[in-house]
Amino acid sequence: MRHRRHGWHGWLLVLLLVLLVPGTRAAEPGVFDPAWHPPMRLPSLAADVLARVEAQAADLDPLNSLLVAHRGTVVLEAYYRGMTPHTQVNIKSASKSILSALVGIALAEGYLDSLRQPIAPFFPAYFEQEDVDPRKRTITLEDLLTMRSGLETTSFQNYGAWVSSRDWVRDALDRPVVEAPGGRMIYSTGTSHLVSVILTKATGMSTLAFARTRLMDPLGIDLRRWDRDPQGYFLGGNNMALSPRELLRIGELYRRGGWYEGRRIIPEAWIRASTTPRTRSRYSGNQYGYFWWIRRFGGYESWFAWGYGGQYVFVLPALDLVVVCTASLNDRPRGVNHNRRIYDLLERGLLAAVTPAVEAERRWAERAGRRR
Repeated sequence: MRHRRHGWHGWLLVLLLVLLVPGTRAAEPGVFDPAWHPPMRLPSLAADVLARVEAQAADLDPLNSLLVAHRGTVVLEAYYRGMTPHTQVNIKSASKSILSALVGIALAEGYLDSLRQPIAPFFPAYFEQEDVDPRKRTITLEDLLTMRSGLETTSFQNYGAWVSSRDWVRDALDRPVVEAPGGRMIYSTGTSHLVSVILTKATGMSTLAFARTRLMDPLGIDLRRWDRDPQGYFLGGNNMALSPRELLRIGELYRRGGWYEGRRIIPEAWIRASTTPRTRSRYSGNQYGYFWWIRRFGGYESWFAWGYGGQYVFVLPALDLVVVCTASLNDRPRGVNHNRRIYDLLERGLLAAVTPAVEAERRWAERAGRRR
């Protein structure tokens, strides 16, 4: 059984009120109403396109949720294969993008000095050893955030050995230097785990506690425990559990420049910095910022959090659009490029529904402005 909802975003009504009704003002910048609006009538073309998108999504096994919001209003919400709006799922490496937000908050609050600071002082026991490769002493926090530490990856074929080790931090730091720090991108969850450990040492609280008090509690998100390493540090960059609606709030927070219900949660400058391309994956071709991916869809830039198996939060700022999808990690079909199918669903399906409406609004606003 599928749970679904279609609703029109109501932007045209708001614009008419702003332009035509005396004394009417737009909502306070940055305020996101998390209420789930009742369905409203869609223009026939948009309704037809969204219906086709939903039907296409239903066939994308193992996808189990698809949420689309325009300017904070949900226009499509569908669940498949037993998924529900509030079921928390393992978002895998999409956790890294949330870790990025925590770094931005820690910098703003003065717990961290700079992205250019070397990581060595945070691991004195390791770097006091005389035989440490001197290139490792030059690794900075920014190198970690951009996956350019130069250290051999702990992901992919090395992941099992890394999480089976007695000390995840030492194992990650012990990896040989295979690229110059600050050079080519080497995707590695061990690298993001070092960031979690640095946050714990810098703030004096666990990554879980810092995430709850600074990010999740203000958003009304119930962040539960997730994996910890043998020394008790929370796993940076993997295995966090959130529901599709909670992921949508994260996306909306970034779309609105770090604001939520009139309160700034993340500095806007950090959002700009973390979604600015710094390097590129040689495998996917996607660009990478500070634990956020960047890619253009239909000519529009998208920032996205991406987790193994198809866990996504897409933010398309020029279209005021946020798209969330999750997927089951069980019984995955073989020989299917699920990521490519999600990209096609976004680019050839959803953008076909939203882009004409946005362009029509712009033309209407331009004509109204000329008449005033």
